[in-house]
Amino acid sequence: MKKVIILLLTIVLLMLTACTKRYGKIVFTSNRDGNEEIYVMNNDGTNQINLTNNPALDWYPNWSPDGKRIIFGSYRDPSDNNDEDIYIMNVDGSNVEKLTDSPGWNGFASWSQDGNMVAFCSDRDGTQDIYIMNTDGSGVARVTNDTEADYFPSWSPDGLKIVYMRVDCWAKGDTGEPCGSNGDNCEIYVIDVNGTNQVNISNNSLIDGYPSWSPDGTRIAFNRAFYEGEKEVCNVCVMDPDGTNFVQLTNQSTIHEPLGGGVPRWSPDGSRIVFQSDNKEGHVDIYMINADGANRVNLTNNSADDWYASYSPIWYKY
Repeated sequence: MKKVIILLLTIVLLMLTACTKRYGKIVFTSNRDGNEEIYVMNNDGTNQINLTNNPALDWYPNWSPDGKRIIFGSYRDPSDNNDEDIYIMNVDGSNVEKLTDSPGWNGFASWSQDGNMVAFCSDRDGTQDIYIMNTDGSGVARVTNDTEADYFPSWSPDGLKIVYMRVDCWAKGDTGEPCGSNGDNCEIYVIDVNGTNQVNISNNSLIDGYPSWSPDGTRIAFNRAFYEGEKEVCNVCVMDPDGTNFVQLTNQSTIHEPLGGGVPRWSPDGSRIVFQSDNKEGHVDIYMINADGANRVNLTNNSADDWYASYSPIWYKY
């Protein structure tokens, strides 16, 4: 009798588990409503919802480690001479707060793994550098001090280092040519949070950018690109934090094969990577692959552009 009861309880538990869907959420940018807005969706692409609904440009969202807030860039404050600032909101789009209020451009923010700090980019001191601050906007400190432009910071899981993209061609002015087409280069660097031990870990003639540190700290995802004329051929890649063990995960070899991708971000368990890629109609969609490059899935598919995706750190039940 006891064995029968245990069997019945097991069956009931399995039935309840099967009836309860568990989704990771993905936040991303889309211009499907006529301007850039922040959207959220389930990790299978369903239930896509506009969170910002603002006439100004809102983009580059990043989910907080506790899953409760989203940080993003916006041009919504007209008093800032149309410069971008960093904002924070609840995951349902409510309670929007402005974190930066410095002259110039502030954007591309990312959270430290403990949720206490934010790394971001700013040209407040004349050149585009990496800064850190508390999550209420206080305690701003400069991390890099380069003549070239620094972008897209991502924290190491232990909070001691930041990986970022150095963009030589943007710092030299707008030549009208795409980055990399005129001999300039884009590299990935790692630096201690206190601004010491700056190391180029990509160090090649191709265009490397948009790095993202894996949750376990063992790998860095990024995109590597080259140009055919003025057309970019871009792929998602991974490497160790010292630049070794390079692996290309997507397989775009020419501009006529939109199978590559860029701006990769990890799932919280490190098993998957969400990224953006051109589709065959010339629009940008959000995709997801396993960490080894297998099982590519198209999550968004519409006539607009969807990009800059970030995975939630927790599971939601429905």
